[in-house]
Amino acid sequence: MKKLKYILPVLFAFTIFIACSDDDDVDTTPPVIEIVSPDDHAHFHPGETIHLHAIITDDTELATWKIDIHYNSDGHTHSQIITLKHGDHDHHHGEKEWHLHKDGLIEGNVKVYELELDLIVPEDAKHGEYHLGVFAVDKAGNQSQVFIEIEVEDDDHDHHEHEHEHEH
Repeated sequence: MKKLKYILPVLFAFTIFIACSDDDDVDTTPPVIEIVSPDDHAHFHPGETIHLHAIITDDTELATWKIDIHYNSDGHTHSQIITLKHGDHDHHHGEKEWHLHKDGLIEGNVKVYELELDLIVPEDAKHGEYHLGVFAVDKAGNQSQVFIEIEVEDDDHDHHEHEHEHEH
């Protein structure tokens, strides 16, 4: 019985040590996202293709990605970007705020994933500033996101400016 008195505290301490060492193996590092293209503040016209190229890396294993494009109607910001306000634009009737959501799984034990998508700006996309966000989640559930700002411009606006230059 005396031996049991000494063995139990040692077993208890050993159990705590094992439980604590398991915690060290928990992945708490979120993925890293680099948007290679388009450039921040890039300009596009309705009907044009945006080539999205992002490199997503993680220290253990990636799980999913998501793309979000939304209109910046209220001048809001995301923590990763600074919004630069431009002058008001004349908007044509029939234009709609463009919203895009795409997502996908990253299969296999992947630590580096190159996301490449061609996204077409709708012909009726409202002109103005948009936020383009790339999200990534790793197998442990850690998430990160990066946003850039893009602008949809009116084809006619550029054309009219050049016409006026030639008139003078």
